[in-house]
Amino acid sequence: MPIIGVLGVAALGWAGVIAFHAVLLSDPPNAALSALPAELRGLVKLCGSQPDVGQTGFGNWIVGWMLMVVAMMLPPTLPLVRAADQLFRLRSDRVQLFVSMLAAFIGVWAMAGAMLFAFGSLARIGLNALAGFGPELGSRSTIAAGVAAISVGLFQFTQLKMACMDACRSPRSIMITKWRSAAPARSAFHIGMLYGMICFGCCWAMMVLGVLVGALMLPIMVICAVMMALERLLPASRPLIPIQAGFAILIGALLLAGSIPTAFN
Repeated sequence: MPIIGVLGVAALGWAGVIAFHAVLLSDPPNAALSALPAELRGLVKLCGSQPDVGQTGFGNWIVGWMLMVVAMMLPPTLPLVRAADQLFRLRSDRVQLFVSMLAAFIGVWAMAGAMLFAFGSLARIGLNALAGFGPELGSRSTIAAGVAAISVGLFQFTQLKMACMDACRSPRSIMITKWRSAAPARSAFHIGMLYGMICFGCCWAMMVLGVLVGALMLPIMVICAVMMALERLLPASRPLIPIQAGFAILIGALLLAGSIPTAFN
């Protein structure tokens, strides 16, 4: 079944994320990690850490981002996969159509990762330009990350988030408007691309939350992934919104307090 295949690929993505973090942990710990309590450092050693975005090459960044996308964003596509399975079920080219649809979906997130890398690099340049005007870089980046995480929490209450979430939960309208039996491969690609853009509108904030946090990134990734999957699969998703918002705001407060390190130190 396609659902089993999608979940299997997502599981491989999580294995890749864990392996990627294990490689990162082979580097000497930075000062922010060394300042953590011993118990928390043990958790970090077990779970992984996020590299400094400003000092990570684009190749390493995009590999890590795509592993995140495969691991975290494929399970939330299950409503689309179920709808597509009904549409493609009797077709001999159903496998190719699924591959085209999911490749377009992942491609949207790949472009988003490239834009996020560019934004992170520009943000670091801006922080460096402020040298001598206020606190040192570490403090400025901590404040910026904390404010950004709180903004992620507040975004959960916006109409854009609500509209995109509703569309993600019910992809049948996308299938109906974009499917053309005369051009099945192109239609499947367009469906995946449109669903990816809608999904990005719904989930970009939670993905950014995982990027903002340094030492605790992997546990936070797991929590975010569970939340994003539940908001699509549960019968009622609106009760999750204040939970997501509260979680992001809590992370922001912990960043501002210096209780957890940011990826930009």
